[in-house]
Amino acid sequence: MTNKQIIRAAAERLDPATLHQIATAHHTPEEIAAVAASCKIVDKDGNEKPATAADIEIMFAADELHTFDFWKKEGKSVKKGEKALLECYLWKYTTKPSKEQREKAAAEGKEAAPDPHYYPTKSHLFSCLQVESSRPAPQARFKSTAEIIAYNKQLAAERKAAKEAAAKAAAEVARPAPVVVEEHHELPELVHVEPLPTKPAPKKPRTTKKPAADVAELKKAERKAMHEFMAVPETDRAGQAATLEAWRKATATRKAAEKAADEAPAVTVSMEELEPVFEKWYSSFYRTHDDNDSKEYREAVKTFDQKSKNDPEFSAIVQQFTNCRCDFISSDREAAAFVMALDELNHKHNAPEMVPSVQQLDFASIAAGVLA
Repeated sequence: MTNKQIIRAAAERLDPATLHQIATAHHTPEEIAAVAASCKIVDKDGNEKPATAADIEIMFAADELHTFDFWKKEGKSVKKGEKALLECYLWKYTTKPSKEQREKAAAEGKEAAPDPHYYPTKSHLFSCLQVESSRPAPQARFKSTAEIIAYNKQLAAERKAAKEAAAKAAAEVARPAPVVVEEHHELPELVHVEPLPTKPAPKKPRTTKKPAADVAELKKAERKAMHEFMAVPETDRAGQAATLEAWRKATATRKAAEKAADEAPAVTVSMEELEPVFEKWYSSFYRTHDDNDSKEYREAVKTFDQKSKNDPEFSAIVQQFTNCRCDFISSDREAAAFVMALDELNHKHNAPEMVPSVQQLDFASIAAGVLA
């Protein structure tokens, strides 16, 4: 028997309530019922009969029972105070020669050659419900409520100072300009100049790179599912049915990802240009108290929500932007800043380029000479 078959046989010794709790940790009752309806099992007498939900729960629970060393390799550790659910003998691989071989080689004055083989060893099994991630929890930014209150006061003071500075700057602009008396000089007769001709700014080439789907990882998962199916012995009909279903799901997921990658809309915005403009708008909204009262702000938030649902190209740009920043757009301020930054870039790229005229250049040089 393989280790997987040994663990499955040992799992039958657990009570049904424990098996149900372990099996439903990663599978819904509907999934268990669907697998049971499509599987058959062979009893001890060799007779084939339809599988029940209890049979499938034993199979799923057995897949979640592993040794301490296995869970450690998966980045998990057994919770404090937990004890092993089962004890059984599992096969372990080694190349170390046996004691008899070592003694025989020592008597001949030689070194014992490696002896690859499997040997049974007593193992203790823990379920997925008895382990937790061994990674340390992230350290909190604030250690006490007092620090949070102090930080909020600091932010409020900064916003108040920024608002006062903006009001002061607006008052400076509103002051009447001082009257300056200058010496009068006669200028040459002005020449009528037609309005400056314009030409449209050259459009930047649209990039056609589509968002890359993680197809390579899905292919690996598909190959892994195929190998697991092939590793199940022919006598294990239930195991064959379960691994075959997993293989089919992996294949369907991989095909769907490839199709989505082919149909993904093209992205037409440079993230290097978009990110600083986004930060500028976000800082502006963050420093302002009355952003919710601004019609421009509310329209930007509404536009973000509508386009995220109905515009695939806009959604693709948002996805690329979040990948570039390694952070999601999770607040109204960020949504408004993103829309305003995107509009600013589009306006900048589509603005007409001014073409100076010869008459204007001549007039500027004459005026500079007279005033000098």
